Amino acid sequence: MKKYIFLILSFFLLFGCIQEDPVCNVVPEKLTLEIGETAVVKGMMGKDVVEAEWRSTDAETVSVDSSGKVTAKRLGTADVFPRVFVFQITPCTVSVPAFSGTAEETAEVLKAAAPSPSSPYEEPYTVTVTGTGIFPKSLGEALKNPRIRVKLVLADSQIVRTGQFAEAVSLVEVSLPKVTEIEEGAFKGCSNLKSVSLPAVDLLGGSVFENCRSLTSVSLPALTREIGNAAFRGCTALKEVILPEKGTFKLIADAFRNCTALERINLESAAFIGNDCFALDEGSDLPLETGTLSGLNSSLDLSYNIFSNRVLNRLSCPNLTAVGDSAFVSLTVLEEASFPSATTVNANAFTDAVIPVLKLTYPGKITVTGSFAAAGSFQPADTVLYLDESNSSEISDGNTWQSVSWKEIRTVSGETP
Repeated sequence: MKKYIFLILSFFLLFGCIQEDPVCNVVPEKLTLEIGETAVVKGMMGKDVVEAEWRSTDAETVSVDSSGKVTAKRLGTADVFPRVFVFQITPCTVSVPAFSGTAEETAEVLKAAAPSPSSPYEEPYTVTVTGTGIFPKSLGEALKNPRIRVKLVLADSQIVRTGQFAEAVSLVEVSLPKVTEIEEGAFKGCSNLKSVSLPAVDLLGGSVFENCRSLTSVSLPALTREIGNAAFRGCTALKEVILPEKGTFKLIADAFRNCTALERINLESAAFIGNDCFALDEGSDLPLETGTLSGLNSSLDLSYNIFSNRVLNRLSCPNLTAVGDSAFVSLTVLEEASFPSATTVNANAFTDAVIPVLKLTYPGKITVTGSFAAAGSFQPADTVLYLDESNSSEISDGNTWQSVSWKEIRTVSGETP
């Protein structure tokens, strides 16, 4: 009988304590550790330390011993808490978000990495790869884990080799502080890659970021001299490209093909733009976004169909002296295309283009190497043409210039209004 009375009294005593201080808090509430690091946590009820058995929600990621000593074992997150008889326990959340090591070590760490228990993509892991040379295939394979997200830093490398990180779906961010060259297809198909840092890059090979459909912006340093064939083709979320404003660089064919979200780009320092560089595929289900192009310079070498099937609000080429052969095929310009410095318009430059206002205002004779009449569905009869008044002697009655009838021809002096 005494035994039962003792148990009942103990229960009410414990219940009374719980009502007075019902929460056991683990101190500290959050910890961030690197793999192999340790820390000590304590369970507290009021001012008293709780003596209890400790548990971890993921012992393979974060272990804890009977004294509350926590050890980070792999990339991931886990809660540690004491097992005590209380209404509520506030655990300590232990995060292991970063690792730095050789490519081989990094590959092993990524293979063992655990997704966050709340959301596998909530907090990307940051891995810094030390050393240079050709990285083992195991690193690229480890970055193909669809259940984790990774920020990759190549601390020492100057070159990223061909196909090194292709199809690495876990990559969301890449930092290449010393890389000067990225070889063909290095990051091709990294569909979750959102941002890249390329402060030292000199050369981008072909297809380096092709089909990186989450990439939204790219900034290239002044020393960049070439952007390879199809380098950013199919980057459908790419809105902004900051290209070098000094020096000269080349854009090889298809460099930004099917980049449907591209809104504005300045090509002031471009020395060459390759075929279909900014084109959209004909008949594709991709939307025709509108944007503005500015800054084409006088020494620029234009290839064919560079803006095919694309819609621009305005096309401003203040320093371009020659409008290239078939350069603006199948381009729609909603407001106006301006070439105030052009002295030459080459054959079929505007084939199948839709341009309501065309400004050719160079103060002197403009040479046309081919006939506007042979320009496919480009209809001068729907276009207002601006010419410098010095060309007025070539303009015949009925708004005719170069044997073509225009909707209207306006002659101006100096700058076009």
